Amino acid sequence: MKNKNKTANPGLLIMALLLVLLALVVVLVAVILATDTGNKGANDTPIQIGSGTTSGSTTQTPITTLPQDTTTNQGGTQSTTVPNTQGSTTTQPPTTTTPGTGTTTPQPGKTNIQVSSSATKSGALILVNNDNLINYREKFPARSELVGNTALQKELGLVRVKGTGNYKMPHSNHFLTENAAEYFYDMMEAFVKQNGSSDIFLRNAYYCDYSEKIPHANIHATGNAVDLQIMNDNGQFSLKSNSEFYKWFIDNCNDYGYIYVGDTQNSSSSSGYSTFRFVGTAHSGCMEVYSMDLEQYLSYISKITADSYLRITDKYNVEWWIYYVEASNGETTEVPVYGDESCYEISGDNRGGFIVTINSSKLGQ
Repeated sequence: MKNKNKTANPGLLIMALLLVLLALVVVLVAVILATDTGNKGANDTPIQIGSGTTSGSTTQTPITTLPQDTTTNQGGTQSTTVPNTQGSTTTQPPTTTTPGTGTTTPQPGKTNIQVSSSATKSGALILVNNDNLINYREKFPARSELVGNTALQKELGLVRVKGTGNYKMPHSNHFLTENAAEYFYDMMEAFVKQNGSSDIFLRNAYYCDYSEKIPHANIHATGNAVDLQIMNDNGQFSLKSNSEFYKWFIDNCNDYGYIYVGDTQNSSSSSGYSTFRFVGTAHSGCMEVYSMDLEQYLSYISKITADSYLRITDKYNVEWWIYYVEASNGETTEVPVYGDESCYEISGDNRGGFIVTINSSKLGQ
């Protein structure tokens, strides 16, 4: 019998190779899919709360940590406790911008200037109360001395309040700082437009009443406070006598750089008034958002340095940077600022330091 040699079928070999390659491809695809699933989101940029990082088109509101503090409102209003909001976002009231802390120091035009250390007792943000006194007899003249003395008015940075038709004045000898006056005009114009009434009286602006039992606590000598009242046939009353008017000022004064101080109603007469103080739109906006009075706010700001400045955009779309510099023990204090004199404001706090407010919108102009 003749033996036959067995030979491999080429077609079967090719088919086997193709099956092996197909299996390898399937395994490779499975490995890739498993790897992609395990790493899903690993390259997504996380939202860094506190740095202003954006994700997509939504800007995240930075978190600001507030100190625990309980103090009594300047002007006799009810004391409040400031909550610590660490770990939760700040709720932004309607029409009010939210402050946020920066993570880097702004760079444009940074310089250091020398400021008299004694200037901690002057400025729009000085705290004036029984525990933080100022000798007005030495620093501030009586209102009667200002009348007709334009040189003295200029030296103190005061201007005569003009009548605009949006409020009434019992006399024309009212004085405010220039900024306080301009924002006061805006506030009263807005009030009349919304309420259709100009029945608000400007009872007082600048004055120094040395006959008061506590003359040092007279915030009107700063040139940044106004007393408003409603006058009717029965007398002169604080704004609380008209709930609609009172509510409007409480809800809106912060937009114009003013904060509510309190009400005074003399028990022996029908005379009464509501007091508002100008601190600037940056600071009044922060105090509104955080429900702070001036004393609480100054305690908070004293922890904010130039390297962790506070940012806020006010009603006028101006962005401000705010930080604190402690006064030195020497005659002068070195204060870091940005831009020229048109870009920054420096106010003492009457407690040993300075609050620096930078108008960042003017930098680079």
